Amino acid sequence: MKSMTGFGRGSFENENLGVLIEIKSLNGRFLNIRLHSSQEIGDELDLKIRQKISERVLRGNIEVGLNYQSKKPVEFDINRPLIEGFLNAVSRIKEEFELSGNLELSQIAFLPKAVVPKQKREDDELERAVFKALEEALNQLEKMRRAEGRSLKKVILNHLKQVEKFTVLIEEEAKKLEQECFQMLKEKIEGILSKVGVGLDEARFAQEIVYLVERSDISEEIARLKGHVEHARSIISEESDVGRRLDFLSQELNREANTILSKTANFQVKQLALQMKNEIEKIKEQVQNVE
Repeated sequence: MKSMTGFGRGSFENENLGVLIEIKSLNGRFLNIRLHSSQEIGDELDLKIRQKISERVLRGNIEVGLNYQSKKPVEFDINRPLIEGFLNAVSRIKEEFELSGNLELSQIAFLPKAVVPKQKREDDELERAVFKALEEALNQLEKMRRAEGRSLKKVILNHLKQVEKFTVLIEEEAKKLEQECFQMLKEKIEGILSKVGVGLDEARFAQEIVYLVERSDISEEIARLKGHVEHARSIISEESDVGRRLDFLSQELNREANTILSKTANFQVKQLALQMKNEIEKIKEQVQNVE
């Protein structure tokens, strides 16, 4: 189990170039990679970097900073069409307005875009350097995410234990409630009927009790709560795609707790169910940070 938050840095350097990569990950429902480079990189290398990250990270907002610097002398291209057009324009100006004078070399060299760096495709050496730095950064990122994941695991398991405790308490209270309800209702009805001189029809009374018990029965909700808790524990012990499934289960736990609250009129059961919902909300909050 891994957290979605973390940071990793990787670098590579040789006699020709230096590369530094920093990766920061934050919570996110899906995988969203934003790549920022200090120098322009080609689409092919950009795509390969994204593919490499997606092999190691399932979801989250990933910020990648790529900084590379070549140690080789920069080669330039001459923008011949621009310079020729500029010189032709200067000649026409001299002729049309009968001007004299000559251009300095610096005036041509400093003409915007007259001399530009050569556009070079990423060579194999740059790609190898980038992926060495990227591998180091991803290893650091994963180490941090796993460490935070272990902390999250302890917190979520503790909240699940509390949910389980309240489920058992609700179950015990519900069992006592059935018998108490039966006896109290029977005594009330017998008291009312005795005042009007009518005897209690035991068969009819039993039917009414069954109807009332079925309306307020929460045994199915309790069974499902127990099953969801065990399922959540098994998911937490797994390595991948834990967050999405825990998020779904936390919604199911909340649904069962709400059903118990709507079915029961007993104050003690309601109090226990509300405390359970509080623990479930804490689980939902923590799960948002699980990959």
